[in-house]
Amino acid sequence: MIVRKILVPVSGRLDPDDPEDLDAPALKAALAVAARHDAHVEVLCVTAEPARPGDEWSAWLPGYGADELIRWIEEENEERRRRAKATFDRQIAALEVQPQLTDDPARGFSVRFTEEVGDIPGAVGAAGRLSDLVVLAGAGHSWESPFRPLLQASLRRSACPVLVTPPQVSPGFATRVALAWNDTVEAARAVAASLELLKAAEKVLVICSRESETAGLQAEPLVEYLAWHGIEAEAAELSESPRDTPAAIVERARAADCDLLVLGAFLHSRAHTLLFGSVTEFVVSEPGIPVLLVP
Repeated sequence: MIVRKILVPVSGRLDPDDPEDLDAPALKAALAVAARHDAHVEVLCVTAEPARPGDEWSAWLPGYGADELIRWIEEENEERRRRAKATFDRQIAALEVQPQLTDDPARGFSVRFTEEVGDIPGAVGAAGRLSDLVVLAGAGHSWESPFRPLLQASLRRSACPVLVTPPQVSPGFATRVALAWNDTVEAARAVAASLELLKAAEKVLVICSRESETAGLQAEPLVEYLAWHGIEAEAAELSESPRDTPAAIVERARAADCDLLVLGAFLHSRAHTLLFGSVTEFVVSEPGIPVLLVP
């Protein structure tokens, strides 16, 4: 995965229990990655287009405040756009190395803030399909509900790797990388997508888990494969049952002082959602360290 263009969907929402804007962790992480790779950050604020008087749904509310409700939605959308832009401006101003503010493709560290009104999942998916990486702040806040649609759209509609960040992330993260491996197609995609990142890491740890109680452990073949790419990796094989694997992977990564976990994203093939009970579901719900999900 060569990173030249990074997408950051922003919502402009605030956590009432946290004075910092909920978009800030994703912006910080994306800017840190972009500065390291001389990449471009595309910050996208999408707000849903509110219904207008006379639309089908408003006909159900004659005389019951339809106009007032529409006006409130418009005001809330405007406030969200204002907050998103203000957070963007603060994050840029805090950087030691200032990126180019550009509307045109350019070599080097650059950034652009764009706004759209319309279908949020559709807009995020379309932008993600023309990006190398999508960055989202994780669900470690009380605001998980607005985060999930962005994550689902990024994984399912863009087919692009998604970096999910916890509320706090070091600017120098991704130097000690844990790679979750269970010898599946999803895990193999994650390996292929992260090879360039693994080459740049100071430490790579392969955490091998079993798909079933009777499955064997397969860490060494992957360690050998990475060596063909010039990547020296250590292996850690989990003895936990598949049911306890999600927590065990995260705990092992933390114990090894890893600052990024890479894994294949398991999606429900029909519901197009994260597979309940999977490692993917667990790390998204408990983002203790940055996680790179590869669909």
